[in-house]
Amino acid sequence: MAMVRRWTVFALAVIFVLLAAPGQAAAAPPLGHPPAGGEIEQRYTEPGPYEVTREDVTDPASGGRFALFLPEGGDHKYPIVTWGNGTGARPDNYESVLRHLASWGFAAIDSYSSQTGSGTEILAGAKYLLRRNDDGDDPLHDRLDPDRVAAVGHSQGATGVLNANRLADGAIITTVPIGLPTAASGAGLVPLPANVHDLTGPTFFIAGGLDLLICPPSGILAAYRDTDGPAAVATRREAEHILLVQTTVGYVTAWLRYQLADDPDAARAFVGSSPEIRHNPLWTDQASKDLPPAGETD
Repeated sequence: MAMVRRWTVFALAVIFVLLAAPGQAAAAPPLGHPPAGGEIEQRYTEPGPYEVTREDVTDPASGGRFALFLPEGGDHKYPIVTWGNGTGARPDNYESVLRHLASWGFAAIDSYSSQTGSGTEILAGAKYLLRRNDDGDDPLHDRLDPDRVAAVGHSQGATGVLNANRLADGAIITTVPIGLPTAASGAGLVPLPANVHDLTGPTFFIAGGLDLLICPPSGILAAYRDTDGPAAVATRREAEHILLVQTTVGYVTAWLRYQLADDPDAARAFVGSSPEIRHNPLWTDQASKDLPPAGETD
């Protein structure tokens, strides 16, 4: 557990920097090697098989700027992951995680907006990639899978991905809110989702055991219970708000591989006779309901 304690000390140092310089988003640390408590989590914490390129683009339809992270090579269509930033954050704050997701075969896109709670910028990113996929003259033509789109977001972006899901008319088929600000936290600085009752596809709610001010685990559990569709929830022990994305990247990647790539190894983290996350010592508050079996996520 010494590695976990070192991550905790580093996280507290990041919080101190934020408090000393209000209004500035913390630069994301390199992904490094966050500790894993199970073989599946460990596998998907490691980089995937693809090299990754970054392209900064402007969407002519919305006028928004985006950072696009693409896997290189492969003979299959890439699922799409559209990202939601936390308050004050930009793509550079999450680049290590976005590159990681792309290395596992996802086309990841992130808006330059630092106010993503409405979900409009997050949905615009997905629509931008879908238009490029449809454009016969675009290098991405027919390289993306329009039926496999996920929304993943952190903090205010966690609110945003729930709203994007509800705005997307079924185009977003799975959603991962990480560190969702909840009513229980009293953090009324970003728009809370109107409800979590009409989401499309499975939702994976993630909380941090040390994140007591912005998204306490009790609030995340309440959101999970209120969701009437398929869902999972878990709290990463000894994780606070700023580093929650880095410390949970293994199971976020596994969830996306399970939901978007029909990866049976990744699915075993969440479904089956003994899902790994249920007995992982680095996680607590694990629960799930109505999750589809591996290979049946459409």
